Amino acid sequence: MKFSLLGLAAATSFLHRGKCGTIRGSPKGSSRDRSVMEMEMDTFSPLNCNQDLGTATCSPWTSLFGNAQSMTDRIVIQCGECIVMDFPESPLLLDGGLDIQGKLVFPDDYEIVIRTPMIAVQGELQMLSTKPVDG
Repeated sequence: MKFSLLGLAAATSFLHRGKCGTIRGSPKGSSRDRSVMEMEMDTFSPLNCNQDLGTATCSPWTSLFGNAQSMTDRIVIQCGECIVMDFPESPLLLDGGLDIQGKLVFPDDYEIVIRTPMIAVQGELQMLSTKPVDG
């Protein structure tokens, strides 16, 4: 059986959500205490530097990060910056991870496989599909 890391992280976050609005890896006091991961879920607010992203013109991924299929450093989309994914082939290997502080857009009907150990979304991640669900 195959799982995506992002899907597992989302499922884990959902399953471990406490009644008080926090997310934690395991209960406090257990032998695998991960309470350092605890965070309040109701204190999120958009980053001020992203206030104009709704009207910003997005630059192509390849114009900023090039066409290298494998990157070892962490890729950071800076706050206030909008990038549209246009990488020409799959898979894209981001060994250092992807940190989205600004906005990353995957256009409708665009397909790519990205292999990375982590994705941090502090800004906006937009994925759109108008394709009907067919099974």
